[in-house]
Amino acid sequence: MHADQVVKASFGVDTRAHSMALPVDIPSVIALLKEGPEDRKKAAITLVKLCSEGEQRRAQVVNAGALKPLVALLKEGPENLKGLAAMALATLALGNENRIAQIFKEGVLQPLVALLKEGLEDAKWPAACVLGNLALDSNQRCAQIVKAGALPPLVKLLKEGLEGHNGVVAACALGDLAASSDERLSAQIFDSGVLEPLVALLKVGSYTAKEKAANVLGNLAYKSENRSAQIVKAGALQPLVMLLKEGLEDTKRPSSIVLAELRKCKNLKEQIDTVGTPCAPLNSQHFSMHDQPSYAGYE
Repeated sequence: MHADQVVKASFGVDTRAHSMALPVDIPSVIALLKEGPEDRKKAAITLVKLCSEGEQRRAQVVNAGALKPLVALLKEGPENLKGLAAMALATLALGNENRIAQIFKEGVLQPLVALLKEGLEDAKWPAACVLGNLALDSNQRCAQIVKAGALPPLVKLLKEGLEGHNGVVAACALGDLAASSDERLSAQIFDSGVLEPLVALLKVGSYTAKEKAANVLGNLAYKSENRSAQIVKAGALQPLVMLLKEGLEDTKRPSSIVLAELRKCKNLKEQIDTVGTPCAPLNSQHFSMHDQPSYAGYE
């Protein structure tokens, strides 16, 4: 089937609104990944959209054999298609441990880190999405991601994207890495220069960005009086309180968690109480939150 026919069959209607409304010949879509540049682009867009339709569709895509050609596209494809491959892989890595392990074993770390460092600007955030999803709930994968060199480009992406989408995605990935229970890893993340841009994101970012920044700070503050003190010294306290007072309901929970963790430090308790919080803090805990990647800008 020609690429135009595949895309038309897949997206004659809005598949985001009508999940799995049309039958799709997924093996034919995957086969197009080995064809010419335009066919590969349209096939990659099709797979990104299919993967966004839900768990059942993602299972169909993997069972049809999409994983290896997507990873090959990420490793060796044209620069303008690597971001699309990363977007599809990021969505495939959502919430399914078996698929996450499969993706990880395909050797994606180095090409993802390379994409973060040297890829096109609109390909960097999909790479960060994949890394964040791979890091979820696995100390071992978190350590391997950091060892592969992901921290410096993630922090750079955060710094350069404070008022845009890149900052949100970088903060989300860093939050997933910081959710590791490995104290050495938490210290390494904290020492990577992440504190200043996270506090800046709390001040100037969107509500979603502020929520993600609070996630990272909460995970880094967890059981560490030293890091907690540095977070307060860096100026995080006031924007966290403002987020708790004026933020959306979804943003109040992470700010409450961070404040509760900071308040455990004897030297900080009085300072936090002086600033004042509008409600009792929630019990603190490690947490991680994900955004499903968007394919906006690739069509």
